[in-house]
Amino acid sequence: MGKPAATDRLCLPSLSHSFTLDLVVVAPSREVLEQHVLPTLAAFLRGRGLQRSEAKTRMVQSTAGLNFVGCEIKRYKRALVTPPQKAQVYGHYRTMKTYLKQHKQSPAAQSIRGLNPHMRGWANYDRHGAAKRACRKMDHLVWHARWKWAKRRHPKKPAPGVHQRYFRTVGNRQGVFAAGKAQILWYQDTPMSRRPKVKGKASPMNPDRKTYWEQRGQWRLKTRTSAKQRKSRLQAQDCRWGLCTTLFYYGDPIDDHHSKPKQQGGEDRKENRMLGHQWCHHAHHQRHGYKAAGA
Repeated sequence: MGKPAATDRLCLPSLSHSFTLDLVVVAPSREVLEQHVLPTLAAFLRGRGLQRSEAKTRMVQSTAGLNFVGCEIKRYKRALVTPPQKAQVYGHYRTMKTYLKQHKQSPAAQSIRGLNPHMRGWANYDRHGAAKRACRKMDHLVWHARWKWAKRRHPKKPAPGVHQRYFRTVGNRQGVFAAGKAQILWYQDTPMSRRPKVKGKASPMNPDRKTYWEQRGQWRLKTRTSAKQRKSRLQAQDCRWGLCTTLFYYGDPIDDHHSKPKQQGGEDRKENRMLGHQWCHHAHHQRHGYKAAGA
């Protein structure tokens, strides 16, 4: 094959040859699961070179609940709720305590900058479930952990003095741990975003419903993107890479592309920037003689 022309636009992601798939199957009865669902699922996986793990397969009543990828799935009389798993909540809390224990003598601002990424990541992971109660509990636990950390640094100082030194009022919230311009995050400030239910029997394997699943993918990408500038660029580009018009999907590595390169006087203004797939962005700059990192 010859080299692609300068006008050819290739946008192919790299694929992994080994992976695991975790899933939950819901059925009206155990007989339906054993006689219909499991054989159908086995045939579906076999055609794709996969097989179900017997060791990991469990059958439970939905009212009894089960733990799945860090959340507890349990059905009550009128609702199915998915709060974070208790072990996962307290595991995260132990991580926070371990960090504070390892940074007893660190400046307050440094410890805040070290804790915030862990707190933001945990909250963003669980914000699509019923996590409001867990967020309130984590705010309470982390506040007391920070209070103990502050009291230990000033054992002879009265409590009001310690509180005045490390805690301040921000808006309507009192007792926010802060130092200078740095302040601790609050789990409850993370907006909750529930996933919409799949309409009817729409399947991602049905080519006639391709548009429907593309729209769900765009919604997922927009709602899970927290950076304001990136979210506005996604909306302006209709979730498509401007050079190849291919849709972005959640999980795709995305680069920030400069229409006029910075080496040629291009600016960082939004009019000169667009989002693109990482692999396609790199291929574009390879064809034009310089690497994507310089854009």
